[in-house]
Amino acid sequence: MRRLGEGAGEQALRYVAGHEQIEVLGALAVASNTHQHEWTKVHVSIDRDGVMTEYGVDKEGFRDLEIGRINGDTVYCLDRLNIPLIVGIGDIGKMGYRDHAKYGAPITRKAVELILERSGGHAGKRKETESADREAAR
Repeated sequence: MRRLGEGAGEQALRYVAGHEQIEVLGALAVASNTHQHEWTKVHVSIDRDGVMTEYGVDKEGFRDLEIGRINGDTVYCLDRLNIPLIVGIGDIGKMGYRDHAKYGAPITRKAVELILERSGGHAGKRKETESADREAAR
């Protein structure tokens, strides 16, 4: 069911994050210049130079003034979901080609690697659940 003001992307994210068979390890919050003053909390951000920071970043990937917060058009829904790690990044197309695919998308790659690295405990939990499911199926 779509909520008032919710787009297809937010609806899909809510579905995935709430699905009992899907374990969400983390999310990327992409900054933008929003006029609706929408924001979300982030655990960490990666700036346009690939440096991790406790501050948010703006759409160009420059470190922002606020700690643990990023502005964006559709990021507000992340606060309502149970996501273990939210990493803020600048707008992929607005960081002066620093995150371009021809360079291996280093900012996005670093953010995804960080989520995977910090989800170590979740991977173990998944294996325990799968083992219990196999035992129950016998």
